[in-house]
Amino acid sequence: AAAGRITAGLIAAVAAPAVAEDWNPISRSSQYIYMVDGDSVASVGADTVALVARAPVARSARAYRIETYAFDCPGSRFKITRSVEYGDDGVETDAFDDTAAEYESVPRNSMIESVKEVACDGNRAEPPTYPSIAAYLDSRR
Repeated sequence: AAAGRITAGLIAAVAAPAVAEDWNPISRSSQYIYMVDGDSVASVGADTVALVARAPVARSARAYRIETYAFDCPGSRFKITRSVEYGDDGVETDAFDDTAAEYESVPRNSMIESVKEVACDGNRAEPPTYPSIAAYLDSRR
């Protein structure tokens, strides 16, 4: 009976996908911090994709945006294929899929080049990184 419970527990653990996040700060302005989720980097067809968040620096604001960047790593090109807006309560307020997005060259010395370095080269930010956008927002208190 105990072996059956252990087996059932293992099956449940394997069946439930892990949703880990590792938000790496890559750029900051007076209003926003830009972070790449290092755990979101994945190959999708010929592209390498990564999630990029733009979150507020001001403690009074909590609304943020997450965009999906797709990279042609060898060609040093990118496109943004999805954009999702979240309100102050963390609930999705708007989403846009850009199925017609065209590749553009990655500008040198830009925030996008920093995203490419995480997605294509495996670079990660110096700590601290954040396990969620909510953890970043709470860290500003």
